[in-house]
Amino acid sequence: MNNVHHIEEKVKQSKLKTILGNDWIREHNQKFQHYAMSYGRSTWSPILELFREEKLYNLDSSSSKTKTLFKKMLQKFHTMFKEIYKSQTGWLIPNNQLRDELRISISKKLIQAYRTFIGRAGNRIDEKYIKYSAEDLENYILDLFKGSPASL
Repeated sequence: MNNVHHIEEKVKQSKLKTILGNDWIREHNQKFQHYAMSYGRSTWSPILELFREEKLYNLDSSSSKTKTLFKKMLQKFHTMFKEIYKSQTGWLIPNNQLRDELRISISKKLIQAYRTFIGRAGNRIDEKYIKYSAEDLENYILDLFKGSPASL
């Protein structure tokens, strides 16, 4: 994704644009969009799916089974997020605009889903199991793609 975007931008800014033409640029832009969607699906969809279990919100909130289930979901989220964070802080996207757009896209999806999950879970989750606030996650997302591996 990073390479396709870089090449496309370099072609647009050079005389190659007249040689290769708008069709070539359009084709590579579509490739870039495809790679961006694939990245989103493969990396973030599994973590977002944790929060989409509608039937969970209809369970008896005072039940110990329900509380255990929500606790396990939250623990799974923490584990998945830590793994993504650890690997993707080491990834480098040198283009500031592309890096920022990707972070914003991730934030919009993840933070909204996380806030909704925590809000809807209500008293089904004990506060001590909520490891990250939405603001923490926003700050962690800003660490992604700097090319400097980090751990939580």
